[in-house]
Amino acid sequence: MSNFTSSDPAEYYGIHTGPWINWSDGPILGGTITLTRRDGGFLISLIALFITWTGTAFWRASCYFFHHRFSSEAPRDGIYHQRQAILRNSATSVLISSPSCGHFDELREVNQSLYTSVYAPYRVKKDKDFANYAQNCYTNLSSSQECQKYVQQQLPWSANRNASCPFGGDLCKSQFGNLELDSGFINSNDHLGLNDPPERQFRYRSLLQCAPIKSDGYKKEYIHSFDGQEVKYMRYYYGELRPGYNYTYEYPVGSYEQKRGENGTSANSDYVLGIRQAKYANGVPTWDSVFTPIPELRQVEGDVTLMFLSANYVLFTTETDDLWYSAHRNVDLIGLSTLEGRVRMYFADEAASALACVSQYQLCTSKECTELGTLADTFTRAKSLKKAENFDWFSYALSTSIERIAGGLGNSGLTSRYALWVGLQSPLPSNQWQLEVEHWFTVWLSTLQGSFVVAATGPSDPEVMRWVETPQNDAEKNICRSQKIITTAYTNFNTFGLCLTLVVGAIIIILSYTIEPVARCLQRRRHLDTYSRLEWCANETLQLQRMAHEELGAGTWHDGAEAVPYTDNGQKLATLDITNRDHPTLKALPANFEELLARRNADDQSLPSKEGDEAASDKASSDHTISGKLPHHTCTAVEVSENPQNADESEKHRGNEADECLRVKRRPIDLCNV
Repeated sequence: MSNFTSSDPAEYYGIHTGPWINWSDGPILGGTITLTRRDGGFLISLIALFITWTGTAFWRASCYFFHHRFSSEAPRDGIYHQRQAILRNSATSVLISSPSCGHFDELREVNQSLYTSVYAPYRVKKDKDFANYAQNCYTNLSSSQECQKYVQQQLPWSANRNASCPFGGDLCKSQFGNLELDSGFINSNDHLGLNDPPERQFRYRSLLQCAPIKSDGYKKEYIHSFDGQEVKYMRYYYGELRPGYNYTYEYPVGSYEQKRGENGTSANSDYVLGIRQAKYANGVPTWDSVFTPIPELRQVEGDVTLMFLSANYVLFTTETDDLWYSAHRNVDLIGLSTLEGRVRMYFADEAASALACVSQYQLCTSKECTELGTLADTFTRAKSLKKAENFDWFSYALSTSIERIAGGLGNSGLTSRYALWVGLQSPLPSNQWQLEVEHWFTVWLSTLQGSFVVAATGPSDPEVMRWVETPQNDAEKNICRSQKIITTAYTNFNTFGLCLTLVVGAIIIILSYTIEPVARCLQRRRHLDTYSRLEWCANETLQLQRMAHEELGAGTWHDGAEAVPYTDNGQKLATLDITNRDHPTLKALPANFEELLARRNADDQSLPSKEGDEAASDKASSDHTISGKLPHHTCTAVEVSENPQNADESEKHRGNEADECLRVKRRPIDLCNV
C-alpha cells in the first residue's frame, strides 16, 4: 500500500461489519459489533430510548422500595406525607476484510526491470510514509488524525544511553555512553492489532546495541586511477567484503584545497550513508549478508550492521564533538561576507565515520520463548514452539531490520539534515548519533505496525500484487480477517455491554411492573407489614381522590385498598369550591340536589303564558321557595335575574356570603354550600 494515510476512505480497506470478538478484552468482554456510521446512529437512538424507558422503570421500582422503607404508623409531619405521596406517584476498532490480503515475497518476481521500476519505488514510498509517521507520532503523543490509524499510536520501547560497549577489544570509541534500545515484548494483539485469542497470540522483541567504532588501526589510504587521474580513497577494514576484497568500505577523501578552490561551494555538500550488513543463520552467513565481520564485531549472537557516514564537503559552523559527526578540521574560507572578511568553518574528521550495531530478536508464544539471536535463527527456532504455525505468514512484516530502515531512507533519514542549509551544518549536540539511531528505531517500530496492516489490505498499486503471496488455506484466510485498525467511518458496540444494558434494563422494567402485585400478594398471605402496604395503596392518586370525596360523604365507594376504587353506578361526587381562589377545596352537593333538579324541570313545563307572566312569577316565588337544610349549614334564597346589573349584585352578594346558590333563570332556589 503505497499511500496508507488516515485520509484514505474506509471502504478501501474493506472493513468487516457485523459481530466479532476483540481478543484484547477476552471472549466475553471482547464481543464487538461493527456498524456503519448510519446504522450505528440508529442503534444509538434505540439504545437511548431503551435506557430512558429503563430509567423510568428504575425510578418507579425505587419509589416503591423507598416508600415502604420510610413507611411508619406513627403520626408524622407534613413533609413525611408529601414525600410518601411523591414517591407513590412519580412517573472507534474495526476488522479489515480485503480481497488483496497477502504477505510480500521479494523473490516471487525475479524480473529485474519490474523490480527496479515497480517494486523498488513502492518500497521507497512506503519507507518514507513510515518515517513520516515516526517523526510526527513518536516524538510526542499527537491527537492528529494521521496518528490515530493504528490500534496503538506508539509501540513501547526503552533506551539506555549510557550502555557499555557491545563489541570486543578496544573497538568502541568509548567504553560507556553507548546506546541500547529495547522494544520489550510487542504483543501481536494489543500492539499490532492482530485479533487472535490468547493461545494464538505471539510476542516479538528486538534488542539493538550501537556504538561508534574507531578508525585508527582499521583504515588505510588507497589510490584509484581513472583515465590517468589519481583519486585518493580511504578504505576501512572491519571485515572482508567478499573473496578478493579484504576491506569493508571505501570512500573518496575530500581535500581542503579542493574545497577552497571552489570558493566554498560544491554540489556535493550533503551527507552520504553507506550500509554494510552481516546476517547469520545457524552460524552461516545468509544470502543477503555482504561482509564477514572481524571477531571483535561478533561478540554476541546477532546480526551486525555498519553505517558509514560521509559528510563530504559539508561545512560545520562550530566544532562538533559527536563521536559519529566529529568535525574539528579547521577551514578559513574567503568569499563569505563578514566584518573581517573571513569565516571559520570545520570539515568532518573522517572521510567515512563508522557506527556499528548488533541486532537481536526474540519470539514468544503464550508459554514459550526463543533465545535472543539473529533474525533468521529466531524464525527457525520459533517454528518449534507450540501454536507457532503462523510465523511464516508474518515473516515479511517481522523481518524489517535496522539496516533496511537506514539503507532505505539514506541521508533523508538523518535528523541532522533538519539543520543543514546549502551545505552549512548548524551546531549539533554531542549525542547526535544517538538521536539518529533512536529515529531509525522508531521508524522500525512504525514500519512494524504498518507492515501488518499492509499485509491485511494488500498494496494499493495492482502492479505490486505480483510480489504478494495470497492466503492458501483457511488459517491464512482467517489471519487476513484478523487485522484491526482505527477509523472514524464506522461505529463499534461492545456486545457484552450492549447485552448487559438490555438484560439489566429488561429486568428493571419487568420488576417495576411486577414488584407491587407480587409484594402485595406476599404481604397478604404472610401478613407482613400491613401498614406500609396500605399506605402505598392509599397514597395512589385514585385512592387519594377517593378519600377526599368519601370524607365529604360523596359516593358509596368500593375497593378502597386496590389500585382503582369505584362508586355505585350513577352517583355524583363533590365539586370544586372556589370561594377562596387562593385555597380551593372540595364541596359536597346537597342531599336533595337531584330532587330539586327534577322538580325544576317539571315546573318548566307548566309555566304560565306571557300575558300572566308577572302574576305567575310572583306565585312561583312564594310556592316554589324551598328551604333545604344540611348539617352545619343554612340555605339562603337568592333572586337571579336576567338583568345584568342585578346579576352583578348577585355575584357581589355571593362573594360576601359563605354560601353559593345555584342560579336558575328568574327563579329563586335555596341551595347549601358544603
